[in-house]
Amino acid sequence: MDLGSKAVKQLEKGKFLLGNIDGDYLYYMKYPSDMEEVSGIGRMHLTTMERRILLPWEEKYWSCTEIFSRDGCLYLGLGDECEAFLTDNGQAVKAGEYKNKIATDMKAFADLMEEAPGVNFGYINSIFNFRVFTLRDGKTDTLYICDTKEQRSLKKTGCLGDVLVCEYGVVYLALNGDIYLSPLDNLSENRLLFSAGENGKGVTCGTYDKNGLYVFENDGKSIKCKCILWEGGIADIKEFPGTELSIKLKLSAFTDFVVYFENEKINLV
Repeated sequence: MDLGSKAVKQLEKGKFLLGNIDGDYLYYMKYPSDMEEVSGIGRMHLTTMERRILLPWEEKYWSCTEIFSRDGCLYLGLGDECEAFLTDNGQAVKAGEYKNKIATDMKAFADLMEEAPGVNFGYINSIFNFRVFTLRDGKTDTLYICDTKEQRSLKKTGCLGDVLVCEYGVVYLALNGDIYLSPLDNLSENRLLFSAGENGKGVTCGTYDKNGLYVFENDGKSIKCKCILWEGGIADIKEFPGTELSIKLKLSAFTDFVVYFENEKINLV
């Protein structure tokens, strides 16, 4: 859809936190603003573009970092906690503890979460689909990979905050700009995907697909998008002239839709 489409106009005004696409709906959070529109946790039908607020705004939602819908439940990541709501009949009702699978899986790491409160964005999706999530201690630049199936954690030192948990494993950025992969079947491994020293500069991570990890490189004249291939090597994808261009990608896993930000506008493909 181009930038003048109805889907973009429905979401282009105000500040939003986008969640995942589940079935026919895109889930999101609308922050309060001076506009008259109601704020809170909502969803938009991908065909009719009808929008509905499921949960009215509360102050605690300022700490929300993730919205994830699955199996009739809506999960909200609030700091280091997770609340679950049932979404039958287009309304959100607080789910009992037995329904909150994510909170149960995180209990085994309660002590570690107090020590390293930086839960990575995307942890709800990670626990559901990959049984893994990460914590980061910003004071010591230490990354903890939490395996909810084995109920154990692995420690990675010298890590920055850029972390991706996907079906290929845990991708993380080292302090020197190198990018590593710890495969899901061997989380102890540190597989080098990208060497900043060999390439002469660091990159900013975007999103991924079956081919590899997409990154952005700024050479001072333009921003270049490249793909770090899972099997090794780097492929050039596209060049964006102008150094002010800001691109953030958010991949919606397991659907045919991709939602992404480009120059502060939301695109639905």
